[in-house]
Amino acid sequence: MKRILILGFVAAVLVSCSGIRYKMTLTEDELSKFSYDKEYIYYNSEKVAKFGYIEYEYDRGYKVLEISFEQLRPGLDDFTDKIVEFIRYKNPNAKVEVKIPQFPFENEIGNEKGE
Repeated sequence: MKRILILGFVAAVLVSCSGIRYKMTLTEDELSKFSYDKEYIYYNSEKVAKFGYIEYEYDRGYKVLEISFEQLRPGLDDFTDKIVEFIRYKNPNAKVEVKIPQFPFENEIGNEKGE
């Protein structure tokens, strides 16, 4: 009986995870605020991300295109999600990478006084 319950639980988890799909949350109005050129992505004419590289890889029998950008302002926030969604909107079959600059640390590792 215990085995049946465990197998049922594992099967339920696998079935529920296999149906996960990405759903875009950007509205048409929000999309219209984005633009791009060969080097940057803009939001309301302000530079928000810089193009990094395009990588083409062969992984487990599939060809995968990866597009990489670097976000220009530090920190992970909701705007990072908007950048990713815009890139996915323009390149729906590509893998997207957005590198995020870190905030400067107030206390460096090994510096107890925070100087």
